[in-house]
Amino acid sequence: MMIELKDVLMWGLAIIVVIVLIFGGVKYKNSLYEQGTQDGAAYVINEVLKFATNCQQMPITQGNVTINLLPIECINQNCIKPECLG
Repeated sequence: MMIELKDVLMWGLAIIVVIVLIFGGVKYKNSLYEQGTQDGAAYVINEVLKFATNCQQMPITQGNVTINLLPIECINQNCIKPECLG
């Protein structure tokens, strides 16, 4: 049984195509992950700004710790004590 050059070239080409598809898929997956990360960060910033412009507290939770964010401008607006005015 003799291996023909045509068969070797065909298999070589098939292996190259598979390698290119694998690396292309990995690159696409990483690109998709990066886009998702950027979209998530933009969403969080927009939500914080929405709460801040309405002078609403925004609860932030990490694990079992929760804090409430409130812009300093809103604290000063709502404060009528003399120490807040100075």
